[in-house]
Amino acid sequence: MHALHRVAQINKARMILAVLFLTGLRGCATPEPPPPNPATPTYIRHVGAVTNGSPFIKVAVVLASEGWQDPGLTLARGDILDIRPSGTWRYKREHTTAVGPEGTHRERKRQRIRPDAPFMCLLGQISDGRPFPLTGRTTMIIERDGVLHLRSNSAEPSVNDGFLTVEVRLHRKKRGPANCDWSAIPKPARLPSIAVLDFRVSVDLARGVGESFADVCRGVALESDRFVLIEREDMKLILAEEDLAATFSCDDTQCLVDYGHKLQAEKIIHGRINKIGESYIISMKAVDVGSAAIVALRTSRISGDLEQAIDSTRLLVCRMLQDVIERDPS
Repeated sequence: MHALHRVAQINKARMILAVLFLTGLRGCATPEPPPPNPATPTYIRHVGAVTNGSPFIKVAVVLASEGWQDPGLTLARGDILDIRPSGTWRYKREHTTAVGPEGTHRERKRQRIRPDAPFMCLLGQISDGRPFPLTGRTTMIIERDGVLHLRSNSAEPSVNDGFLTVEVRLHRKKRGPANCDWSAIPKPARLPSIAVLDFRVSVDLARGVGESFADVCRGVALESDRFVLIEREDMKLILAEEDLAATFSCDDTQCLVDYGHKLQAEKIIHGRINKIGESYIISMKAVDVGSAAIVALRTSRISGDLEQAIDSTRLLVCRMLQDVIERDPS
């Protein structure tokens, strides 16, 4: 019965994806892709090559009744991933109400793959890294090479029912910002630890934008090989979810110093993003936690869309981090 039910799910998923695919190709001469393999029910729609500014789009079905599923995306550090899940699934053992990718906090006693994330929320994982929740549209900067996997946050997939449709947009970026050469910056004998708080954004921008810009900073810090990065997941473990969310509004230097001490970071970075017309005003500062001094400060106005702003920020961050090393070598 389980096998028949799974086949029915896959067939239903194929029909939905066929509609999505044909809608996207209406009026376009691009040939229709071959039918998906039943073992991996996905359609692929190409919208340009996987290069700067041209997204690669894949629409995949993630079954609630299966464990980790591979939608066929190999990621490289520096890629920008835009994940858009939709649909519902449910834990059917007790005929519970169907939920979307956000999952539910009601089933607190159910076994989960990631205990601190909602039960039955969508989870992502890059190769053997730590699973991360994808409770809605999520934009992230990939920090490590690897393969994307998706599943529900349920340790008992065999008793689940339904599926999510997940649209994944991959923007492959250059490995490093142009005209930012670290070879001229001596590597410290002892690498200073650094933490990056999520950026504060203006009211007309989604909070996830601030997280994405902070991820850019973390990626550049890792690429520089001049710092010991305290990753966001580690920050969450140290501060707890509520306290980490509060760092969003931490603007003044003393607040940054206080969080730096909690995180045991020697340097701490925070920024602010404001949208004015078709431009973004980005300001960032780096604070030395021990001396409570601002050791680097950068501000820039970037015209264009959000992706261009994120790309341009890499160069801004790179130069600011160079200022941190040159002005206060460890």
